[in-house]
Amino acid sequence: MIFELARDFTDALAAMPREHPKRRTLALFEEAIRRDIHFIDRHPTTMFQCMWNLCWWYDCPDAYLHLVLPPEVPCEEPRDKPCMHGLLERWAASFRATGINRIWIRSLRPLLPKLGSGQIAFLRLGSDQMFDVVCAAFHPDCRKVIVGGIRTVEIWNVVSCHRRAVSGPVMVKALAPSPDGSRAAVLEQFGSLAVCDTDDCRLLFRTRFTEDAVYCVAWSHDGRWVAAGDGGWEGCIYLWETEDWQSIARSCVGEGGITGIAFSPDSGKAAAVSWDGDLRILEVPSLRLIATLSRAADGSTFLLERPANCISWAPDGRRIAVGYSDCTIRIWDTESKSESLTLIGHTADVRGVDWLSDSRRIVSGSLDGTVRLWDALDGVLLNTFHGHESSVIAVKASHDISVASASEDGTIRIWDPNVLVVGTALQGHAKGIKQIIASHDGTRVVTLGYDDSLRMWSAASGTQMMVMQGKYHGAEFSTDGRILMARVNESTMYWDTQTGESIDLKINEWLGAEGTGSTIRQKFLFEKDTILLNDEERKTPSAWFSRAPRSIPLSDDCTWAACLGSYFTILRLEGAEDAPKMFPTESTGPRVGLREIEREPVS
Repeated sequence: MIFELARDFTDALAAMPREHPKRRTLALFEEAIRRDIHFIDRHPTTMFQCMWNLCWWYDCPDAYLHLVLPPEVPCEEPRDKPCMHGLLERWAASFRATGINRIWIRSLRPLLPKLGSGQIAFLRLGSDQMFDVVCAAFHPDCRKVIVGGIRTVEIWNVVSCHRRAVSGPVMVKALAPSPDGSRAAVLEQFGSLAVCDTDDCRLLFRTRFTEDAVYCVAWSHDGRWVAAGDGGWEGCIYLWETEDWQSIARSCVGEGGITGIAFSPDSGKAAAVSWDGDLRILEVPSLRLIATLSRAADGSTFLLERPANCISWAPDGRRIAVGYSDCTIRIWDTESKSESLTLIGHTADVRGVDWLSDSRRIVSGSLDGTVRLWDALDGVLLNTFHGHESSVIAVKASHDISVASASEDGTIRIWDPNVLVVGTALQGHAKGIKQIIASHDGTRVVTLGYDDSLRMWSAASGTQMMVMQGKYHGAEFSTDGRILMARVNESTMYWDTQTGESIDLKINEWLGAEGTGSTIRQKFLFEKDTILLNDEERKTPSAWFSRAPRSIPLSDDCTWAACLGSYFTILRLEGAEDAPKMFPTESTGPRVGLREIEREPVS
């Protein structure tokens, strides 16, 4: 039923005049439904929960307590924008008036991406394929996405969100659709090329062409050629003619594996990048080397730890974009054979890059989890799309209408590149979170991020209370919640949780040791009436308490929990006064999220 409802929203928007005052509200609800459509399909009663967590946070005043805004952005929504939070509050009031006690999970922080920020659709691979997305490409009709996973190739309808699986290909590493969209070339991990029919999902052809690993495949714009590169030290490129799928050329051009291939718009040339970082242009079909473009001015090549990862040839044929592991995107001029522009902004390896059809804009994806839109003439960053919970490993543009991004979080997200919004972001970690720790009284939460920071949050409001930079390896609250301890490098740091100030704890008494072997623990009494249990074998604190250790759930009243993902989210269980306590207890402090319940609607 939810799929039919989403289609009804789409049809209504198509028929509604653009100047209609309710059009914007309807569009936001359609986006919210499509964001969680698969979860709502499995759990229909959660629709209000999903709408609240997305729509209420769209324009409620509390949202600005959690957002980082550029100076020019006001802290209030313009009055001509729809009041989504008011609508959701009236909806919630109507539920309460029925007298039915509804238990639902409410986010205490805004979720990314924010509604209206350019996300068109959200697609998640089946449960058996979770976290296995490797690559993605758009069907030319702009209504389908071809997705490669570890065990299968799937074809998704962007409008209906339905999917079909292609039987045959396994361990997919790269794929490329034909210009007419009727077929797809699929590169399998163990050196095989497979060709699939995208209409009836049949496997048409398969051939084994190398014993080395493989990374990239490309289909020429005239549909005549398919090229693939292997990961051997010689860096070989293979070329097939698509009429009879006979291999007609092989050329070894790199010093390391080929990581990206792209055809020129006239299909008369091919460009390839490899682990040595150089960009090479070859003649098609002979694969004769025409030119080698190196980033270094003295002609030397890249260091192996900073290779080129991906490549895209501009539709005008004059420029080539290459994404590198040094977080940059470099634009090469094919006429002058020189670098013309460097795009800087990503904070991790660039793994996907593609040109829009105007030959002016570039979309890129990175291991930092973001998708970015650039002006390739002046180097300006036009937009940053947030939402993926893990590394973005592939991006693809389609006729300036849509951009697809694939992530290791097991999802495909579809974005509108023409929606330009102010780059607001949640206050919090720039990258994913590796550990979460709750205080024993349930009032505070600490997160350790891959961005080398420690942050403390209020569990009541979700607001950030403290930020500390450093490579922290672990943290723990005292049982009374007065002290926070964290390991950084080879030392231990202590903070007062009320003021956030660093404190210097002095040992008043050594209380002895207990256990044997690796379980030996040293007991120290500190001046703040706190006992620290230290693991003697590992030389790291394992637990600490205030005089009377105790075990409690994550939240005593079972009204809130912490969910661990790329973005830290605190959730409240609404209407759960009499709900059973569903979280395990640990004497060393609880570390539990909502994965055991269900996390899709708030991820």
